[in-house]
Amino acid sequence: SNVTNTGLLRVNGGNVLNLGGTTFTNNGTMLVREPSASATASVQVNSYVTLTGGGVLQLTDPSQSSLGSPTGYTLTQSAGHTIAGTGLTTLPMVNHGLVDANVPGKTLTMSNSIDNDAVIRGSHGGTLVVSGGNLTNVGSLRAAGGDVHIFGSTLSAQSLDSDPGSKVTFRSTSTANSIKNRGLVQVNGGVVLNMTGTFMDSGTVVVKDTTAGNADLQMTNYATFGGNGVVRLADRSAARITSPPGYSLTQSVGHAIRGTGVITCQFINQGDVWADVADSLVLFGSSSNAGRFAALNGGS
Repeated sequence: SNVTNTGLLRVNGGNVLNLGGTTFTNNGTMLVREPSASATASVQVNSYVTLTGGGVLQLTDPSQSSLGSPTGYTLTQSAGHTIAGTGLTTLPMVNHGLVDANVPGKTLTMSNSIDNDAVIRGSHGGTLVVSGGNLTNVGSLRAAGGDVHIFGSTLSAQSLDSDPGSKVTFRSTSTANSIKNRGLVQVNGGVVLNMTGTFMDSGTVVVKDTTAGNADLQMTNYATFGGNGVVRLADRSAARITSPPGYSLTQSVGHAIRGTGVITCQFINQGDVWADVADSLVLFGSSSNAGRFAALNGGS
């Protein structure tokens, strides 16, 4: 407990490093499982620990290199420290530093609640997977030369960011509460993205890929699309903007909904709605319009 590492610290396959006390200062590299190992290696947090310093905790295998807590303690990563590589984090985390899925073709999976006011990203061809937890606070979930995949999670106040050629993909039903998009987001077929609050969009949201099933943006409370971005519906019957009875979507000035699909919620439009592909964009239910509706490029 309360140890400082200034060099290379290895946790070999078949071993567990238990962290106790209140602070582990890492100014070197913690290598969790040597790449040639055949057994699992793990760092386990056995009290409320802060991981601090300017070093790196390096995970090395998508399923056999892990960071967890058998009793549910929270790990706090301080600004300046990095958790990187490919592996699993299964414990609650407060992140003030960098979490970086940076191994080409491999995943770093985070499967518990995360309070993030810094950066969690996929980079260098790696994929960051957020699975089943709550992701809160005002940090960035970023596809930075890699990708981000979201499964069954709730995002609140986060920013979704992506570099050219990268994207953030919702791959199973999730919830977005007052988040921002500053890049490319995709909602796959078979997925419902439940939305509440204000969605500040300065990028592009593509609703429906080639995966079978409907892709829904579902307003589960009163919601607003703001910013100068675009929601692009990509299937005439399976790309949908919906809501339960009694809730409405307001689209603000400057924002656009484009493509082919279906809008079934109560809809207050102050922006642009463009049927701009050679197919239909259909509005069901009540709507009011202080913006623009247009059919372009053979759309209707």
